Order: sequence, then structure tokens, then C-alpha cells
Amino acid sequence: MALRRVFVDDVQAGEAAVEGADAHHLARVVRLKIGEEVEISDGRRLFRARVTDAAQQRVRFVVEEELATLHDAAPEVVLQIALFQFPRFEWALEKATELGVVRVVPVIAERSENHLVKAAPKRLERWRRIAEQAAQQSRRMAAPLIDEPLEFDALLSGESAGPRLVLHPGGDPLAAVLAQASGQPFRLLVGPEGGWTDTEIASAETAGYRRAGMGGLILRCETAAIAALSVITHMVRDER
Repeated sequence: MALRRVFVDDVQAGEAAVEGADAHHLARVVRLKIGEEVEISDGRRLFRARVTDAAQQRVRFVVEEELATLHDAAPEVVLQIALFQFPRFEWALEKATELGVVRVVPVIAERSENHLVKAAPKRLERWRRIAEQAAQQSRRMAAPLIDEPLEFDALLSGESAGPRLVLHPGGDPLAAVLAQASGQPFRLLVGPEGGWTDTEIASAETAGYRRAGMGGLILRCETAAIAALSVITHMVRDER
């Protein structure tokens, strides 16, 4: 049985610790026990370690050995996803983490509902916890970065290298777009409920985004995001 994976800030002198809400989760929810073996990652290296203290305020580990890491050939993908109903948004965030995205940027679109836009900053820490737990469960080396919500125009004005794709009905088939794309990281822009406005699509194309479609069916936001990420991950990995 695979050992539980835990993220730590750093490993010094063969020891590491987790504090705050993460420690509470490990001690009271996961119920780690003193002497239990786990894997710990500082985002760069992976270790087999043993729990030496499982207090609610701080969980401590002592390193037993450094482990080899497997380098996944998945492409770097930044998911830029418009705000929509939080339970479904959070499901998409969890699954996108499992699929290996390196960053998630919540986007404030014209059709994003005002109450969601106002409430989003207060959900940011929750979203980061969801991403961290999903990354640990899927045995990643680190969780993706979760940015603060960003206005659509500010998103387009930011500098970025690599292919930029915007999901939109009627766009070229995603597989065909990927076959012509090169470089990394990929930026995948997914719209809100009701879709992008014509103005937003025109602005995105001016900023270098290419329309990509997911076939004739109209998919929910979270379905479109996860389906597209799956295609990107597996097509680009297979090409390497």
C-alpha cells in the first residue's frame, strides 16, 4: 500500500514539520500516529519519513531516506477558468489538480455572477486547501498555484509564452489545434455559465488566443475544462 504523501515547506537537518490548519487536518482528520511512515515532499525532493509528533498545532517528521522521483512527461498547463457556481468550480479545481495543472487563475468574466465575484476572495484559502489535498492524493510533488481572481482584461494584458487556447463552440477541433501548437506552458481559457461574450472572444483572439472546440455538444464549464485538460495532457505527452 502506498504511503500517504504530505507537503512540507522545507527539510532541514533531516527533519520537517507542518503547522497551522494543515497540522490540524493531519492530526485530527487524517489521524496520523507517532511512528507512522509517510512520504514528504518539499516540492523538489521526496523522502520517506516517520511521524515523531502528531499534535494539533504541529506535526513533526524525521527523514529516513530520500526517494527517487518519477518525472512525468505531462505538459505544463495553466488553467484560466471563469468563476461559476462554487461547488462545481471546486470540483473542477480538484480534478484539474489531479490532471497536473501547474496554475489555476480564476477569471472574472462579463457573465460571472456578481455575488460569486464578491465572495470569491474569501474562498481562496479553501481553494488552495482543495488543491493541496488533491495534489497529495494524486501523488504530485507539489500543489498547483491558485491565483487571486483576475479581471478578464487584466488576464489578457499579462505576458505569457506558449500556446493560448480559448474554449468556444464553433472553434477548430481541439485535437487539430494541439497538433499545430508548440512550446510550453499551455494556457487554457474556459468560460463562465452562458459562455464568453462576442467582445471577450474578439479580445482573446487579438491577445493571441486561438479558439478551440469540443465538438457539437454544449458542455458545462467544469465538463469542458476537464475534458480539454485530458486531451491536452495525453496528446502532448504521447508526442514526447
